[in-house]
Amino acid sequence: MNKIKRIVRHPLFVLVIASLIVVIGFFAENLWFRYRGKRLYEYYFSMIDDKYLHVSVRYTVKEGMYTKDLSEVVLPHNFNISEVNIIRGNITHWALVPYNYFYDVYKFEYVTDGKGLFIVEFNYTLKYGVLIVEPYAMFLSPMIYHDKKAIGVAYINLRLPRARVLQINPYPSKVFEGKEELIVKYRWTESPGRIWMILRISETSTIVNITSPPFTFVTPSRYTEEAKMILDVYSKAYPILANIIGVNLQNVIVRFFVPKIYSEIYIIGFVPYSPPPRPNEIYLNVIYLRSYRGMLEYGAVHELVHHFLLKVGISPYGLLWVHEGLAEYLGITVTAIIDKEGKFTAGIEKRKELLNTLASLLNNKYGFVQRWMSSAVSGNVMYCYAASYTIFKKLVDEYGGLNFLYRVFDEMRKYGEVTSTSMFIEILSNVAGQKVYSVFKEWGFIIVRKEEVVKALNVCENLMNQRNILSYFIKNNMDKARFYINKGFYATALSLLHKAFILTLLGIIIEYLGIMSLSGMIIFLIIIAIELKLWRKGEVLGS
Repeated sequence: MNKIKRIVRHPLFVLVIASLIVVIGFFAENLWFRYRGKRLYEYYFSMIDDKYLHVSVRYTVKEGMYTKDLSEVVLPHNFNISEVNIIRGNITHWALVPYNYFYDVYKFEYVTDGKGLFIVEFNYTLKYGVLIVEPYAMFLSPMIYHDKKAIGVAYINLRLPRARVLQINPYPSKVFEGKEELIVKYRWTESPGRIWMILRISETSTIVNITSPPFTFVTPSRYTEEAKMILDVYSKAYPILANIIGVNLQNVIVRFFVPKIYSEIYIIGFVPYSPPPRPNEIYLNVIYLRSYRGMLEYGAVHELVHHFLLKVGISPYGLLWVHEGLAEYLGITVTAIIDKEGKFTAGIEKRKELLNTLASLLNNKYGFVQRWMSSAVSGNVMYCYAASYTIFKKLVDEYGGLNFLYRVFDEMRKYGEVTSTSMFIEILSNVAGQKVYSVFKEWGFIIVRKEEVVKALNVCENLMNQRNILSYFIKNNMDKARFYINKGFYATALSLLHKAFILTLLGIIIEYLGIMSLSGMIIFLIIIAIELKLWRKGEVLGS
């Protein structure tokens, strides 16, 4: 027993056991692959050029002679069934079942040949399988799904010079980063769904500038047609937005981008207004060329709205909910208006479905968006987008459609700059009436009205007419409050006036206590003087 204990405690024992586990796991996996390997799906991905990817899916079965069985594989919605290439055996029955908007499931019954083999190939071309905006590129496979009785392997060959993998999922069995190509290999027992890679490449391309005033699209030449498509959307959306918002733009630069990290895949586009604002740029995510038609077009208009809002004087820092709410509402609405042929319907409806679904979970409580300043709101930021969109949709539906927004922006231009939620709601009330305040309070907003602040300021000014020991500090807070009132920060101004009022009361109390203390001191001294005088008198009489 002691000998066994010594062996177990030996440092090499753990190493030996760990090695055995790895070896057993390796052989078990290989045995499992051999067992399942009678049915194998092989995926081959290779670049045709900068835009197109050739995809070949081969299904191989090794069974008994004339064996019948079923299988299924996901194929693109536009796959031509007549191009199914049966190499060995035969397909006796097949059916296409919708999988989602982009893909169908090809279900088929097959029979092996006289040698127990069945082999079938599905070949197709995938547009935008590799997306490239130097120095970054992204590989995004089509949907990878097949029946669970088969195993699968994948071979990816990308002709990208000195490509370096930054992120990849799922993790591959082998990666080769060569001077002229990138080769990645996979094998699996369950379909991975998708394979994606984010790459950094050394390749360069010709950059072209396509101008359609006030826009200039700066793009790699491979996306020239796509850039023209976006500029066509802008040429139709711009006059509508300029008429509603009442301002014009100059020298807007538009660019495509490729995600640098996977989380950026969800960003359709952005305007880089991190301090200081750079209001002349729009970035659009090239991966949305693979999405629902209309999604990228909506995103392009959404980002354009941000430029108009910056020009009209709405700050994105304290009023992100206004920026995003108007960009969502006008992005969806204006894209639908210019879509005369219904080409963008799928993307528009998908976006509306997402926003409406999330908004329905909020129980008409949208006030949390007041705290929305980039990462200042915890949780799913899409709830902020949904709430902000719903606010403007309800206001526009209630108060007269796009003409209501026209009147709001007309009123807004009188202010020069809009900096706070309270100031923005004040503008809405000037157009739609005082009822707007109660509506926003029902939605959970905290609102400070300008008249409340002015009233508090008048009270403090009246109190300042009296002499106060803390008058310097009181006046300083009141001066700051006047500044913030003029800037539209009513809540900040009211907070300063509360401070001024408290300082005023404190000064009065200090003065009162000072007078009381002085009076007490005088009385005390008088009593001492009287007592001293009586003592001296008594001393004289006693003598």
